[in-house]
Amino acid sequence: MKNILKVFNKMIKILFSLLMKFLSSLYINSSKIFKIIKYNERNRSYRLILLRETFHLLRKILLLLKFDLPVVFHKDRIIFDLDGVKIEENNSINRYYKIFNTKYHNEAKYLEDLFDFSKAKCFVDIGSCIGEYTIYFAKKYPLSKVYSIEPNDNNLKLLKKNIKINKIENRVKVIENAISNIKDQNYHTKLGSQKSEVIIQSGNSEKKTITLSSLISEEKLNKIDFLKIDIEGSNYKVAQCIVDNVSKIDGLQYEFNKGPTNIFLYLIDKLNNFYDFYILENEKFKKIDEKSLKEKIKIFGNNNKSGVDVYFKKNRFL
Repeated sequence: MKNILKVFNKMIKILFSLLMKFLSSLYINSSKIFKIIKYNERNRSYRLILLRETFHLLRKILLLLKFDLPVVFHKDRIIFDLDGVKIEENNSINRYYKIFNTKYHNEAKYLEDLFDFSKAKCFVDIGSCIGEYTIYFAKKYPLSKVYSIEPNDNNLKLLKKNIKINKIENRVKVIENAISNIKDQNYHTKLGSQKSEVIIQSGNSEKKTITLSSLISEEKLNKIDFLKIDIEGSNYKVAQCIVDNVSKIDGLQYEFNKGPTNIFLYLIDKLNNFYDFYILENEKFKKIDEKSLKEKIKIFGNNNKSGVDVYFKKNRFL
């Protein structure tokens, strides 16, 4: 019965999508017909009416759907404004359409409720995807340098495009490598999804992994004001490098999922004396003790569907 309902819901979604496309085609083709008969050239008021009614219709639709994310239409592009970060719409991106009644549109902005970045000079975004965090840091803190690490070729194209749209090329260094626990491993990525996983391979490849430690060494990073780690299925591979460089990392966002629970628990044991731990619940940061956090990790740590984001804030007594 459950499978039947699942198939039925899928069919309803497909039919609804086809209906929307059909109605859209009727609206668009009406303007094409007038263009063919050159009605526009003889009576320009048609264009005025069509544009005006289109904008009014769009406004009404967005209000009915309670879609409050700022959107800019620029020639053939749709650009979302995520708390000052301009992100170009892409067919592979769905989450922006799901944003509904939230305190902030960009997850990076929540960090300011917990961390003080007023004197920040260095941000490292591992798994930067298309640049929401990277661009937010670079725009909000123009005196800082942002290191943006992303291995997925599709994401990299969008990331570079968004960096250019936001005019922050000189503040961001894009590093096109996968992060792992061993340097110079051959790898490939599964394309077609922004949450693609890095697959280590035995054969030769032009793509080589780096480690967090090698990044810190090669870029001569003496202090990282904030480190975000979100690398699908590989977060656990960065654990030891975090421990080895704990003196250089002030703040950290780390997702516990898709990894060996023992490695995650080891990470907490090693960092417990250096950081206070927080989770984000109902759009507010909540401090969590070591024991409670370990219980959550045991539940979510090796879960393939959902995990738990934990925020590490340097202990003020250090």
